[in-house]
Amino acid sequence: MTLFPIVERELRVASRRKATYWMRFLLAAGVFAIWFLLLLMAPGAARVARGQLLFAALSGLMLAFCFLAGAFLTADSVSQERREGTLGLLFLTDLKGYEVALGKLLATSLHAFYGLLAVLPLLAYSLLIGGVTPGEFWRMSLALTLTLTLSLCVGLLVSVHSRETRQAMGGCLVTLILIGAGPPVVSGLARLIFKGPWPQILGWPSPLCAFGHAFEASFQSRSGMANFWGSIVMTAVLIVVALAVAGVGAAAVWREKGEETPKSEAAVVWRGLRFPERLSAGRVELLEADPYCWLATRDRLPRLVAMSWLGTGLIVWLILVGLALTYPVALGAAMVITYLVHLSLKWLVTIEASRRFSEDRHNGTLELILVSPLSIEAVVQGQSRALRKMFRLPFIAAALMNGLLFLEVCASVQRLGMEEAVGLSELLICGTALLFVDFSALGWVGMWMGMVTKRHNRAVLATLARIMLVPWVANFFLILLTVGGAGLGLGTAQVLAPLWFGLAAVLEWTFRARAKIGLYAALRQVAGDTTLKPGHPAFLDEAAQLSAASSQAV
Repeated sequence: MTLFPIVERELRVASRRKATYWMRFLLAAGVFAIWFLLLLMAPGAARVARGQLLFAALSGLMLAFCFLAGAFLTADSVSQERREGTLGLLFLTDLKGYEVALGKLLATSLHAFYGLLAVLPLLAYSLLIGGVTPGEFWRMSLALTLTLTLSLCVGLLVSVHSRETRQAMGGCLVTLILIGAGPPVVSGLARLIFKGPWPQILGWPSPLCAFGHAFEASFQSRSGMANFWGSIVMTAVLIVVALAVAGVGAAAVWREKGEETPKSEAAVVWRGLRFPERLSAGRVELLEADPYCWLATRDRLPRLVAMSWLGTGLIVWLILVGLALTYPVALGAAMVITYLVHLSLKWLVTIEASRRFSEDRHNGTLELILVSPLSIEAVVQGQSRALRKMFRLPFIAAALMNGLLFLEVCASVQRLGMEEAVGLSELLICGTALLFVDFSALGWVGMWMGMVTKRHNRAVLATLARIMLVPWVANFFLILLTVGGAGLGLGTAQVLAPLWFGLAAVLEWTFRARAKIGLYAALRQVAGDTTLKPGHPAFLDEAAQLSAASSQAV
């Protein structure tokens, strides 16, 4: 009998995929380009500082990749099988729960491990430059590998106990944030209250503890070695526990069919909040005026999640804004919280924009809708209105946060200095404008990716890569320009910030226009509609292609 048959099958299938090799090549090429640019930006005289900068920057970049891998790769691995009702077919054989869990883990995470293995040699280049010890490199490699494994196992565990994609991805992100940030915060608070080395043990379950103590300076400190290896052991224990619980859960949940019925009063109340039984007058009017918008907004979960996340961030933000009147450092922390709120709202928009068309197409609902009297334009416009109804208030509140910070910066000009106040004001104004540009672009590109990709989590990843990759890369390099000693002053930053925002806005509107054409074409293909009306975006695209073809023929 073959040991772990699903594992063997998935490895054979992955070895025949082109994406397995392209993913490894592209990730290594991208990190190499970043490594080369960092090498040029680092100060030429201090070779030790250059090697340390390269090692720290690439390690931080790979930590973010490893930490978020589970939300995109394994968070929807088992939940998709539950939605489609195919999970029970695996248990008709003599397979065990842990075999199914290991098979799903390898099937969805092989690309991530290949990518990490492709990047580790680039980290080793820092050894040749100087400033990095071999022990530091191996400790960092071990910490990154365990962080990636923990993220993937947490995603698998959340996927086993979830049914919807947004529930699985959101739950995985929240769990990873709690595991990563919770223990260090508890440990820090304990050290403020109690004296002695024992409060540091409370931070061991977080993989960030192992990452921070992997560096030579921290590892050689008084308790650095104990904290590093303690965090490594705790992370390994969490990996085993998550994988074991996922295996046991996979063997239990396959018997469930259809939607879960509420089993407690809290579940009944929660279902009533999501799906109100009584229709208000506004909902009745919406059903008559825009049926698809009514259908898309029937589930109030996206609005509840957005408002709860915004409320939590707003409480912390108000405390920091109050402290900023006395402590200037709190102003920077308030800006970071504002940026995180913006980022989380954009994430929620991406998930919801791509979810509706992705799920409706795979379960056959979209074909039924398109054979109804509703036109394709009515369906698309209904989904766009639904996104605006769900996220209009949270985005306005996030923009008001920027506005209040702008007023506080203007009131603190004497304390901050004119140049710094102008730079912060530019960031706040441009960030507010880009917030609404991102909302529109993420909505259209998310709907398009939901139609053309096979799985919802891939649609989310493809949308974020098209819209958010340029701002993230720009942020990364602006920070490294400052840290790397390239002479980036406030005056240069004041010039680069508007140019960066303008470039991001132009690229996003370009993707938005392309997404409109692709979305209408995909919906026509599903509906079997081969007729085009003059003035339609897709008509203009095909007319241009026919014109180009005829000119070449002549």
